[in-house]
Formats: sequence, structure tokens, C-alpha cells
Amino acid sequence: MDLGIVKNSPGAEKTLTHKLQSEWPGWLPVFTDASKFSDKSNVGLAVWLPKYKITLNFKLPPESSVFTGEATAILEALLYTESHKLNKTIILSDSSSCLHSIISFPFKSKSKFPIILQIRQTLFRCKTQGIEVAIAWIPGHSGIIGNECADSFAKDAISLGLDTHYQNFAHDLASLAGPRLDNSWKESWDASRNIKGINLVNISKSPP
Repeated sequence: MDLGIVKNSPGAEKTLTHKLQSEWPGWLPVFTDASKFSDKSNVGLAVWLPKYKITLNFKLPPESSVFTGEATAILEALLYTESHKLNKTIILSDSSSCLHSIISFPFKSKSKFPIILQIRQTLFRCKTQGIEVAIAWIPGHSGIIGNECADSFAKDAISLGLDTHYQNFAHDLASLAGPRLDNSWKESWDASRNIKGINLVNISKSPP
């Protein structure tokens, strides 16, 4: 669900507050986010409940993508909502790709990702228990206080987060092959300057 808040809008925080008060009165806002500093750093993710000042922090291995972090954060928010029977909870995420995967046709590749399937299962369980949950997209880095807090907590989680979800998925590992082969080829190409093919390397600075 899209709340209609424009990215980089100077009034994003005020607009969100107004929408929650007018269209979602009595609902509990929960913010989620994920962060990664570099290819070699962990992925940090966080769930932030402003009303109760509660933060859930986790970290994933370096091979994980930010998408996996964002999806895991949404899953943790749902699991917390279910376990604590938090009826009328609206989870606010700045990952449009995750939200699209959750609602997309179930046999598309990204929709078969285990975390997305777990999110759907948890949503179903909440529904059968009478727990109302909504998931909505909000723009990131647009001055929305809850999102900024979740982003800060996610950055802290890169090193300090719990390792409950510290595992790799084939979905992430498969995407690493291409870039790593390209880097390996580039390193071999650069090394050939001092061995052979000097003239060709001087003509083409990068692999054709």
C-alpha cells in the first residue's frame, strides 16, 4: 500500500502524521529499515516502535542483500505483532521492492524467496487470529522521524544486532557470481600489463 507521500517532500513527516490520524486512527505505527555500508559489511536491520520506545536489531552476513534485510525487518515486525497480539498495526517500510514482492504473483522468482513466503504465512496467521495488520510504503530519507530512527538503528545493528537470522540464502548467493567473475577478470586483465599483452592492455584499459 502506498500512502501517497512524495519522496523528498519537505512536509513528509507532517503528511504522514495527518494520514495516520485521519485514515488510521488508533493504529500502531511500526517502522522498519535495513542498511549496509559496503559489500564486505554485514547487513543491519531494525524494527522501531515509537509508542513503546522498543527497538529490535538484527544483522545478516555480508553476502546478504539490502532487499533481504528489508524483508527480514518486515518479517520481524510481523512476528512481534503476532506474538504480542498488537491488533491494528501498520508497518511502514521504505522498500517498495519488498512490498511489491509480497503482493505479486506467487510464482515469480523473487516472490518465492523464503522470507517473502514467511511474511505471507505470518500475515495469514494474523488474519486467522483476528489481528489486523497493514503494510505501507513511505519514502526513505525524506525527514520522516520514525524512518530516520529506524535507519539509524539499522546502521547500529550492522555490528551490534542479534545474529538470529545470520544465514545465507541461495537467492543472494546466486547474484554474487556475475560481479565476482567480472572483478576476477578485471584483476587478471590488469595483471597482464606486467606479463604479456602489454600493447593490447594499453589500447583497452578494461576487458572488452
